[in-house]
Amino acid sequence: MLEECTNQKVARVYCDRWTRKTITLIESVASQPWCTGRVGLMGVSYLAMSQRRVAALKPPHLRAIVPWEGVTDLYREFAFHGGIPEGKFIPIWFKIRIKRGRNRRLPLAEDFLIERERHPLDDAYWLLKRPILEDIEVPALVCANWSDHGLHTRGSIEGFERISSREKWLFTHGRKKWETF
Repeated sequence: MLEECTNQKVARVYCDRWTRKTITLIESVASQPWCTGRVGLMGVSYLAMSQRRVAALKPPHLRAIVPWEGVTDLYREFAFHGGIPEGKFIPIWFKIRIKRGRNRRLPLAEDFLIERERHPLDDAYWLLKRPILEDIEVPALVCANWSDHGLHTRGSIEGFERISSREKWLFTHGRKKWETF
């Protein structure tokens, strides 16, 4: 389906194995006898971020997304708040969630800490990690959390404002992420 990513627009949306596999999964689920042919995606944080990458590529059977609290710009909302390197959460996140929590049968796609050091300015590296929000046309329920403003709030609101869907709703709350989800 998306074996090669030669198209600049596709490359910007993340030409990665996960996105391709998710699109293949959506199409496979849609073809099952127990499915109506309409598939939706829902998830928090990384799963919210990845929904946007998938939705921007317009899989034929994707009908809706629910990105619940996720960044849209890894440079501004995660790695360099206001141009200042984030130094507390990211090293812990990388050590615990990425290095320890990953499937060790698969190679690590990148060392995010090293790449962050190599790319201290907003350059092509960061551009490739941003979804093209304007290409998202499926209905969306977007959640933003006022108590998570240092991580997901900006991206959730930015994502809501910039997606092209004519059917979109913004849900906000000020409670803990997992309590509300």
